[in-house]
Amino acid sequence: MSPSAVALSGTFAGSTLAPQVVYTAATASAPGTLKVILASSEVSGLPLVGEMATITLQLANGAVPTANNFVVNGDSVFDATLYAPIAGMNVVVASVTLQ
Repeated sequence: MSPSAVALSGTFAGSTLAPQVVYTAATASAPGTLKVILASSEVSGLPLVGEMATITLQLANGAVPTANNFVVNGDSVFDATLYAPIAGMNVVVASVTLQ
């Protein structure tokens, strides 16, 4: 998987900071993982809701995943000015679009 598979979108679309991406392929005994770090260069801050990134995956023919097939864990949302977590914010897979 190429790091370009993660594109800033929605509220992060104007950021000049590239996503940091680490991909680990699936094995016979473990699912694949994708670790993503996003940061915004917007000085004025961002809305606290909305899309932040689009992830494009190449799947096997016939695969029809839904949002429930993707697990998010270890997520944290930080205020870079205060260097503190933003309470009540989390990360979810909102939708899956097949092309």
